[in-house]
Parts: sequence; C-alpha cells; structure tokens
Amino acid sequence: MFLRFTKRKQGAAAAAFIAIALLLAGCSAAEPVAEESGNAPAIEIKTEAAAKVSMGEPREQVAEVSAAVRLDIPALASGKVVQLLKKNGDSVKAGEVIAKLESRSAELQKKQAAAGLSSAQKSLEKAKVDQAASRAALVNSIAALEDAFIQASSQEDQQLIDAARRNLESAKQQLASHDSANSLVVYEGQVDASKVQLEQADLTLESFNIAAPAAGTLTDLAIAEGMAINGGTTIAVVQNVKQLKIKTELSEPAAALARGKKELLYYNADNPSDKRKATIVYLSDVPNAASRMYALELTANNSDGAIKPGERVHVQLTTTEEELVVAVPSLSVVRAGSDTFIYISSAGVAEKRAVKLGRVSGIYQEVLEGLKEGETVVVSGQHSLKDGQSIQSGAVESK
Repeated sequence: MFLRFTKRKQGAAAAAFIAIALLLAGCSAAEPVAEESGNAPAIEIKTEAAAKVSMGEPREQVAEVSAAVRLDIPALASGKVVQLLKKNGDSVKAGEVIAKLESRSAELQKKQAAAGLSSAQKSLEKAKVDQAASRAALVNSIAALEDAFIQASSQEDQQLIDAARRNLESAKQQLASHDSANSLVVYEGQVDASKVQLEQADLTLESFNIAAPAAGTLTDLAIAEGMAINGGTTIAVVQNVKQLKIKTELSEPAAALARGKKELLYYNADNPSDKRKATIVYLSDVPNAASRMYALELTANNSDGAIKPGERVHVQLTTTEEELVVAVPSLSVVRAGSDTFIYISSAGVAEKRAVKLGRVSGIYQEVLEGLKEGETVVVSGQHSLKDGQSIQSGAVESK
C-alpha cells in the first residue's frame, strides 16, 4: 500500500517536472513531446520563415542649400547712387544695370575725348586735301614743263633745251618724293590716340553703371539712392537659383550609405511629400582632419524655384527598399555570454547559427550576418534546444 502511494507521488512529480520544462521551452499545452523512431524525443517548437522587415524610414542627413552660381557685384567706380533700378529678389540678366552712380565728371571726360577725336579727324581730312592739292599742282607743273621741253627741243639753242630738261626732271623728282613720303602719318596717329582716349572715357563712364555679371536672382543688395560708395565695394550678389548646390558632412557610417551612389533624394521639411533628385558630385574619401566628417556635395535642378538658397533640406542616404532587411523576432535570439545565436530548423534538426545583429524595429531585429531570407527560424522553444537536436515544428507563424 505504501509502495503504491509512493509511486503515485513519484509519477506526479515527474509529470509536473515535464510540464515546467515545456513551459520554460515556450511550448503551449497543445505542444506535447513527440516520439521519433528509436524512442528519441523530438521537441516541438514554433518557427517562422526569415523575411525582410522595414527598419523604418530612410536614413537622412540635414544639408545646407546654396545657389550653384554665386557672384559678388562690386562697384567699379566711386560716387553717389543716383538711381536704383533693381531690388532684392529681382531676376536679372547678364549686363543688366542694377544701379547708376553720379557720373558728370566721366561724362565731361567723354565729351572732351570726343571733341579731341573730332579735331584730329578734321586735321587729317584737311591734310589729305592739302596733300591732294599739292600733288595736283606738281602734276600740272610737270605737264607744263613737258610742253616747254618740247618747244625748246624744236629750237637749236642747246642751253635752252638743257634748262627745260632739268626743270622737268626736277619736277618729276618732287612728285616722286611727294608720293613716297607719308605726310599723313602724324595726323593718323593723332586720330588713333584720340580714339583710344574716347574708348577709355567710355569705359570710365560705363563703370558708373553697376551691372549684373551673370543671369540670376539679385540678393544681399546693400545700397540705397543717395548713398556714397567707394570703388571695389560689393553692393550685391547675383545667384543662379535655377541650379542648386547642396552640402553637408557625414559620419563614417553615413558616408558608407551614400558611397557608390550617383543620386540621392532630398526634400524640404515644410513639404516632405515633394521629394526631388540630386546628383552626387563629390564625396570625400578621407575625413576632415578636425571634424572627422566626410564632405558630401550634390547639385540639383531648381527650375521652378521651389527651394531657396539658404534653406536646409533633408537628404535621404537610403531608400525605402534599402530599409527592408532580413530580420528575426528579438525574442528568438539566444545570448550566452558574448555569443549571440539563433536556431534554424533544417530537415527536422535544430541548427545553432551565430548571427551579427543590427537595428531594432518593434519586435524585430536586423540580422547583418548569419541568416538568409527564407530560412526557417525557431521563434519559440529555442532556449531548451541544443545544436543537432531533433525537433518537430508547430504551426508556422506569419508576420
């Protein structure tokens, strides 16, 4: 009688021990221990196919926006601003006048240069007329001397003939000297010098008109009518806002996300749905010695003018697709000291697999190394398993 009672107690204790072991292994009461051939127990577990899970929104970096072309506009002359033709934010064309300075002295210099040129040109014209008249007189003289020589030749007076010949030859030599000598060179030089003076006066006068060096948008205009400014002073900036330059600095992990790519998406925080493409033009290979950051520079089309220079934008270093990674439930991970591993169900056998983990999103954790998409991961009962142990999978859970 006592023996039978003792055996009952021993049986109850064994049953309780098995129940506790099953609970610790994560198995429900509906997951009994199964028997395989050879009387070796096959532990029933739950599994889940490894699949890609989103780790969240694309990773981003805040960046500064500037115009692709930014040129200072200096005053080339000193003077008082008498007329302001443009204001900040106006669109300008290359060469378009922005402001005018008081230029009476330059206008007077131009008038004097113009008068000097006119006088030199008149002197040249008079010299040409005088030269033509002088030549005509020589030609007429030669014609008369030729007649005199013919008349003298008809007479027998040799002295008269010789005198007529000498007079004719002398006149011809004078004509030859006249034709070979450029008596206009002095006057022509005066005209050329006067033209240079007039061109210089024009340039001086033009410098009193402050013009845009390139097409773009006028910014930083710092003058007003009546203000006196000195030559060399920067009075405004012209920016080509149709093409943007986007700059930022990246940490080493962030730089690794962008490296090898040609384009990245960016957006203004005020309008996150309007994502635009920017072309990577530079990503440094070595970090800045002081900041240990990597410089990133992009260019972007801004023909609609939606993004303004000086604004900040968010640059997406990854895409939505890149954030889809192979992941497992965090509770399926087994940690033993410094080791991190999971169990894979392979042909009814538990395979212990070391893994390298990454980010966490909800109940899932990214697996960087050690697991492929589609492999069957033990998600319940794994803490009671050993490598190579026979297992029996329960219902596969879906994500």
